Amino acid sequence: MKIKIITLKYYIWIGIIFFLIFSFPIQVILSSPLPSLFPYLGILLLFFITKFFNHIPSKIIYKNKNIEHFIKVYIFLVIFHSSWQCLFKFISIGNGITAIVIYILPVIFYWYGIKYTTEKEFKIILFSIVIFGLCSGLYFVYDSYSMLVNAQVSEFSHKIMEYTKSRAPDRTEFNVSRISEGIRSHGMLEKHSISAAWTALSCFAILAIIPLKHLKTRLLIVSIYFFMLLISLNFTSIVAFIFVIAFIELKVFYIFKGLISKNSFKFFGYSLLILFSALIYISIYSKDLYELLIFRIPDQLSLALGLRSLNDDSTFIGTFLSGYFKYPLNMLSFPPGILIGDGFSNWGVTNKGGDFGHIDLVHRLGFPLYFAIIYGLFRLTKQSLNKIRLANWELDKGARYLQFSVSAILYILVTTIHYNTWDTKSTLPLFFICIVFISRYLYSLHEQLD
Repeated sequence: MKIKIITLKYYIWIGIIFFLIFSFPIQVILSSPLPSLFPYLGILLLFFITKFFNHIPSKIIYKNKNIEHFIKVYIFLVIFHSSWQCLFKFISIGNGITAIVIYILPVIFYWYGIKYTTEKEFKIILFSIVIFGLCSGLYFVYDSYSMLVNAQVSEFSHKIMEYTKSRAPDRTEFNVSRISEGIRSHGMLEKHSISAAWTALSCFAILAIIPLKHLKTRLLIVSIYFFMLLISLNFTSIVAFIFVIAFIELKVFYIFKGLISKNSFKFFGYSLLILFSALIYISIYSKDLYELLIFRIPDQLSLALGLRSLNDDSTFIGTFLSGYFKYPLNMLSFPPGILIGDGFSNWGVTNKGGDFGHIDLVHRLGFPLYFAIIYGLFRLTKQSLNKIRLANWELDKGARYLQFSVSAILYILVTTIHYNTWDTKSTLPLFFICIVFISRYLYSLHEQLD
């Protein structure tokens, strides 16, 4: 039995996305960090097959020089910071290598994707994200219901906690919410924010596949995924998901063009009808869950709006803004960091991995590069939305990939207000895949793909 080269590449891509999402639970099962490298072994295998069998698609692609420059600066900063911090013993060599593996290896997805990936491979990537993201999301919902309503903590959650402790440095303080009854689930991935992220990304991927004219099908998909996130009670993810759906699916961005889509009113009206119907159904058949939702959602909303204080009597908005204002003061202990940041390792002028992702990001990158990247992402988003608006999805296949990329990037930017969803082992490679989609279809002059 012979397998065509292109078919083999499809199977490899399915494996890559599978291990991208599920490498962490596999690490827990095997008690080893090595499965996190499996996606990169898959990419290297794709490189080998492409070069060895000369399976290179014919294409003429316009590469965005600004994107290329940003990626080069990013790579330089990761290597530079890891090198001097190891040299002066601020971090161990092992920590320096870990930083390089986590933050530079994902760039391989960009290098391969921009040069060699075909449109059919892109389609396989989207389908894989749909299937495996949904599988992760379904477990997330099941585990959330078990912990919140039934007050049962799974054995796998305890195994994850044991693995996390075994990998952490000595004297590390652990958050035991993952194994606490009555607390929201973290799912099977590293954090609850990442489990929620892949659930949302699965939804964005399937919306990119389903034709725009199938309004009712798209509405049903959005409703199902919304309730999956709602039951998980990850409030930041719920807000980000609503924002992306409103901005992209309801075409709120048309307002900036002075336009209003008629289908947006239909979609919004049907959404409200489904929402209230589902809440009535839950109130009848699961009163415990209904009471939990009715209590937790307003509580989290008041916290986000600053109507209720945090444990230290500060507000969420106040703490977020003060993080930016404290940035120059924090950098007085490392003045060059104002321009180049304090790097990507565990060392830094503040504790890494806090509750405010953008604050953490500006400290890592330095203000100039942080501002340039955020500004650049918003420009790419704006240009992509303009092309999506004008494109015919039946003729221009690139529109669906642009929509997925914009949805994913906006989701990551919004959730990073609270959590670090951009820099995990599973989401950072996906970010670079989105950049490939944008580079390929926003700036391509001509394509002839297999």
